[in-house]
Amino acid sequence: MKNIRKITAVLLSVVMLLTALPVTTFAATSGDFKYRILAGGTAEITDYTGAGGDVIIPDTIDGYTVTAIGDSAFSECDALTSIVIPDSVTTIGGYAFSGCDALTTVEIGDSVTTIGDAAFSGCDALTSIEIPDSVRSIGISAFSYTGYYNQKSNWENGVLYIGNHCIVADKYEIPNEYTIREGTITIADYAFSDCDALTSVEIPDGVTTIGDYAFYSCDALTTVEIGNSVTAIGDLAFSDCDALTTVVIPDSVTTIGGSAFSDCDALTAITVAAENPNYSSDADGILYNKDKTTLIQYPI
Repeated sequence: MKNIRKITAVLLSVVMLLTALPVTTFAATSGDFKYRILAGGTAEITDYTGAGGDVIIPDTIDGYTVTAIGDSAFSECDALTSIVIPDSVTTIGGYAFSGCDALTTVEIGDSVTTIGDAAFSGCDALTSIEIPDSVRSIGISAFSYTGYYNQKSNWENGVLYIGNHCIVADKYEIPNEYTIREGTITIADYAFSDCDALTSVEIPDGVTTIGDYAFYSCDALTTVEIGNSVTAIGDLAFSDCDALTTVVIPDSVTTIGGSAFSDCDALTAITVAAENPNYSSDADGILYNKDKTTLIQYPI
């Protein structure tokens, strides 16, 4: 009996060890593309070895559906002039096309939801781009130092929009009172961070996502009007806004990131719409989860 117990214990230890090991993914090359198989059985393009020019990324590779373009997959590909990203792709990784100096045209498929940090940064010749409505997250500096970014004619009152997405604000040109452009879907990460002169902002209906650090450290910001379509408020989105006094969370909001309203020294109340399914507030303006079992933010 003791031997059986010992054998059983050893077998359990082996099983636990195997399950603790990192999952390895199959990697291969097909034509001009290197790729790996993701956990869900789809493919991620990890590298491009072709001659450049006009490139169309396939929607399948060796029978696997291509759903992602990996970090730095096309980075520094100086001969790349245009790229077509198929509808199968949902994620464009960080630095995926950074430093592609000759890249002028990008066609992004209608299923992409995430564009990573610095994904197209340093693409000097990129002067126009359309981002589909499917995109819900745009990383830090995703389009910085591109031809589009550098053209001041593309800025509106100190704010750069690309398609339906508010990318970044110029802290020295942004007006004190600002209304996000109608039709905007996403306010990108860090879009208005450190805009010290901004005193009030109106986020209209239609905007669904307020990115991480979107209004971080806007020291003069006193008033925020959040539209009834916003579903997500990112991490530290309004953190360190020293003049912000009150915030009203509409019933559409389903996600509030960590420390979204931390270090707001003048904040006296956070009010949540009664119909909100995930969050609530009390008479003292304290932010809770819906059934008030978790305190999320206590106004300073």
